[in-house]
Amino acid sequence: MSWPMLALCAGLVAVRAVAVNAATTISTAHVEIVANASVETVVPGGRFTLTLDVTPHPGIRVYAPGAAGYKAVALTLEPQPTLRPRPVKYDASEIYFFKDLNERVPVYQKPFTVRQDVVLLATSQAQSALRGKDSLSLAGVLDYQACNDEVCFIPVSVPVSWTVSIGPLAKPHSPAPRAK
Repeated sequence: MSWPMLALCAGLVAVRAVAVNAATTISTAHVEIVANASVETVVPGGRFTLTLDVTPHPGIRVYAPGAAGYKAVALTLEPQPTLRPRPVKYDASEIYFFKDLNERVPVYQKPFTVRQDVVLLATSQAQSALRGKDSLSLAGVLDYQACNDEVCFIPVSVPVSWTVSIGPLAKPHSPAPRAK
Protein backbone atom coordinates (compact mmCIF):
# COMPACT_ATOMS: atom_id res chain seq x y z
CA MET A 1 0.00 0.00 0.00
CA SER A 2 1.43 3.42 -0.96
CA TRP A 3 1.90 6.32 1.47
CA PRO A 4 -0.79 8.44 -0.24
CA MET A 5 -3.20 5.53 0.24
CA LEU A 6 -2.15 5.24 3.91
CA ALA A 7 -2.77 8.95 4.40
CA LEU A 8 -6.19 8.57 2.78
CA CYS A 9 -7.02 5.65 5.07
CA ALA A 10 -5.89 7.65 8.11
CA GLY A 11 -8.11 10.53 7.00
CA LEU A 12 -11.13 8.25 6.94
CA VAL A 13 -11.05 7.97 10.73
CA ALA A 14 -11.58 11.67 11.38
CA VAL A 15 -15.02 11.03 12.82
CA ARG A 16 -16.54 12.23 16.06
CA ALA A 17 -18.96 9.99 17.89
CA VAL A 18 -21.20 10.94 20.76
CA ALA A 19 -22.83 8.30 22.94
CA VAL A 20 -25.82 10.02 24.52
CA ASN A 21 -26.76 7.51 27.20
CA ALA A 22 -26.43 4.79 24.56
CA ALA A 23 -23.75 2.90 22.66
CA THR A 24 -22.26 4.57 19.60
CA THR A 25 -20.32 2.78 16.85
CA ILE A 26 -17.29 4.32 15.17
CA SER A 27 -15.80 2.73 12.04
CA THR A 28 -12.21 3.22 10.92
CA ALA A 29 -10.12 1.63 8.20
CA HIS A 30 -8.79 -0.92 10.71
CA VAL A 31 -11.27 -1.38 13.57
CA GLU A 32 -14.86 -1.01 14.72
CA ILE A 33 -15.26 0.82 18.05
CA VAL A 34 -18.36 0.82 20.25
CA ALA A 35 -18.35 3.60 22.88
CA ASN A 36 -20.57 3.14 25.92
CA ALA A 37 -20.95 4.31 29.52
CA SER A 38 -21.82 1.94 32.37
CA VAL A 39 -24.59 4.24 33.64
CA GLU A 40 -27.17 6.53 32.11
CA THR A 41 -27.17 8.90 35.09
CA VAL A 42 -24.33 9.78 37.43
CA VAL A 43 -24.56 11.59 40.76
CA PRO A 44 -21.85 13.55 42.55
CA GLY A 45 -19.46 11.11 44.22
CA GLY A 46 -20.57 8.39 41.80
CA ARG A 47 -18.13 6.20 39.94
CA PHE A 48 -18.86 4.98 36.43
CA THR A 49 -16.99 3.31 33.59
CA LEU A 50 -16.46 4.51 30.05
CA THR A 51 -15.82 1.62 27.66
CA LEU A 52 -14.55 1.22 24.15
CA ASP A 53 -15.19 -2.23 22.68
CA VAL A 54 -12.69 -2.50 19.83
CA THR A 55 -12.93 -5.14 17.09
CA PRO A 56 -10.01 -5.34 14.65
CA HIS A 57 -11.01 -6.01 11.03
CA PRO A 58 -10.05 -9.46 9.67
CA GLY A 59 -6.28 -9.75 9.24
CA ILE A 60 -5.59 -6.64 11.33
CA ARG A 61 -3.46 -6.51 14.48
CA VAL A 62 -3.53 -3.55 16.90
CA TYR A 63 -0.46 -2.96 19.06
CA ALA A 64 -1.16 -3.49 22.76
CA PRO A 65 0.35 -1.67 25.76
CA GLY A 66 3.98 -2.71 26.16
CA ALA A 67 4.70 -2.84 22.41
CA ALA A 68 8.13 -1.16 22.22
CA GLY A 69 8.83 0.84 19.08
CA TYR A 70 5.18 1.02 18.03
CA LYS A 71 2.21 3.21 18.95
CA ALA A 72 0.31 1.05 21.42
CA VAL A 73 -3.41 1.53 21.90
CA ALA A 74 -4.11 4.26 24.47
CA LEU A 75 -7.16 6.18 25.65
CA THR A 76 -6.65 9.76 26.83
CA LEU A 77 -9.53 11.76 28.32
CA GLU A 78 -9.63 15.55 28.15
CA PRO A 79 -9.24 16.87 31.71
CA GLN A 80 -12.32 18.26 33.44
CA PRO A 81 -12.39 19.93 36.86
CA THR A 82 -15.55 18.00 37.84
CA LEU A 83 -14.04 14.57 37.19
CA ARG A 84 -11.33 12.35 38.62
CA PRO A 85 -10.30 9.69 36.10
CA ARG A 86 -8.84 6.44 37.38
CA PRO A 87 -6.14 4.46 35.51
CA VAL A 88 -7.17 3.08 32.12
CA LYS A 89 -7.55 -0.72 31.99
CA TYR A 90 -6.85 -2.84 28.92
CA ASP A 91 -7.72 -6.48 28.25
CA ALA A 92 -4.88 -8.99 28.19
CA SER A 93 -3.17 -9.11 24.82
CA GLU A 94 -1.46 -11.94 22.97
CA ILE A 95 2.13 -12.14 21.79
CA TYR A 96 2.51 -12.10 18.02
CA PHE A 97 5.72 -13.37 16.40
CA PHE A 98 6.84 -11.31 13.39
CA LYS A 99 8.92 -13.92 11.61
CA ASP A 100 10.59 -11.52 9.13
CA LEU A 101 11.82 -9.29 11.98
CA ASN A 102 12.33 -12.10 14.51
CA GLU A 103 10.25 -9.96 16.88
CA ARG A 104 7.64 -10.76 19.53
CA VAL A 105 5.13 -7.97 20.18
CA PRO A 106 1.94 -7.72 22.27
CA VAL A 107 -1.07 -7.24 20.00
CA TYR A 108 -4.84 -7.54 19.79
CA GLN A 109 -6.16 -9.62 16.89
CA LYS A 110 -9.50 -10.38 18.54
CA PRO A 111 -12.07 -8.00 20.08
CA PHE A 112 -10.87 -6.22 23.22
CA THR A 113 -12.18 -3.62 25.65
CA VAL A 114 -10.61 -0.41 26.94
CA ARG A 115 -12.09 0.71 30.30
CA GLN A 116 -11.81 4.11 31.97
CA ASP A 117 -13.31 4.44 35.45
CA VAL A 118 -14.29 8.02 36.31
CA VAL A 119 -15.57 9.64 39.51
CA LEU A 120 -17.88 12.65 39.36
CA LEU A 121 -16.53 14.83 42.15
CA ALA A 122 -18.88 15.80 44.97
CA THR A 123 -16.93 18.90 46.03
CA SER A 124 -18.77 22.20 46.35
CA GLN A 125 -16.68 23.56 43.44
CA ALA A 126 -17.67 20.65 41.20
CA GLN A 127 -21.33 20.95 42.15
CA SER A 128 -21.25 24.69 41.44
CA ALA A 129 -19.80 23.98 37.99
CA LEU A 130 -22.53 21.40 37.31
CA ARG A 131 -25.48 23.42 38.66
CA GLY A 132 -28.08 24.03 35.97
CA LYS A 133 -26.75 21.29 33.71
CA ASP A 134 -28.67 18.10 33.02
CA SER A 135 -25.87 16.22 31.27
CA LEU A 136 -22.11 15.86 31.26
CA SER A 137 -20.05 15.33 28.11
CA LEU A 138 -16.68 13.61 28.25
CA ALA A 139 -14.27 13.65 25.34
CA GLY A 140 -11.06 11.85 24.60
CA VAL A 141 -8.90 10.25 21.95
CA LEU A 142 -8.17 6.61 21.23
CA ASP A 143 -4.70 6.32 19.69
CA TYR A 144 -3.55 3.12 18.02
CA GLN A 145 -1.33 1.63 15.35
CA ALA A 146 -2.40 -1.36 13.27
CA CYS A 147 -0.69 -3.80 10.93
CA ASN A 148 -1.67 -6.56 8.56
CA ASP A 149 0.60 -9.19 7.01
CA GLU A 150 1.91 -6.71 4.42
CA VAL A 151 2.23 -3.29 6.06
CA CYS A 152 2.18 -1.41 9.35
CA PHE A 153 -0.14 1.57 9.00
CA ILE A 154 0.62 5.03 10.28
CA PRO A 155 -0.70 5.65 13.84
CA VAL A 156 -4.31 6.83 14.09
CA SER A 157 -6.08 9.09 16.60
CA VAL A 158 -9.85 8.62 16.87
CA PRO A 159 -11.89 11.25 18.75
CA VAL A 160 -14.43 9.63 21.09
CA SER A 161 -16.98 11.08 23.49
CA TRP A 162 -19.70 10.07 25.88
CA THR A 163 -22.61 11.97 27.42
CA VAL A 164 -24.29 10.95 30.67
CA SER A 165 -27.17 12.53 32.54
CA ILE A 166 -26.44 14.22 35.85
CA GLY A 167 -28.51 13.13 38.84
CA PRO A 168 -29.55 15.32 41.76
CA LEU A 169 -26.94 17.68 43.13
CA ALA A 170 -26.73 18.61 46.78
CA LYS A 171 -28.81 21.67 47.51
CA PRO A 172 -26.79 24.78 48.33
CA HIS A 173 -27.13 25.56 51.99
CA SER A 174 -26.83 28.68 54.08
CA PRO A 175 -24.56 28.68 57.07
CA ALA A 176 -26.31 27.82 60.31
CA PRO A 177 -27.25 30.82 62.40
CA ARG A 178 -24.80 31.52 65.22
CA ALA A 179 -25.93 30.83 68.74
CA LYS A 180 -26.23 33.91 70.91
